[in-house]
Amino acid sequence: MNKTITSASDEETITDAINRSVRHNEIAHLRAGGDFDEDFDPRAALLDLCDDHADNGEIIEFWGTDSDGDEWRVHLNVSE
Repeated sequence: MNKTITSASDEETITDAINRSVRHNEIAHLRAGGDFDEDFDPRAALLDLCDDHADNGEIIEFWGTDSDGDEWRVHLNVSE
């Protein structure tokens, strides 16, 4: 079910955010326009990894559970 992410740095950015959320029991924040390569769609990648999401305009909230059963949350700012 997980999408193959082509850019190692983009993959690491998403993985680091999820891991930070788990480690610190916090919501990790990412910026669609600033944290990723121009041709990469972080929304699509996070949709493939999450259990569910909520679109709240400029912020899309993603959440899920990792392979160890730990819950994570990532908010993606999609404003320009």
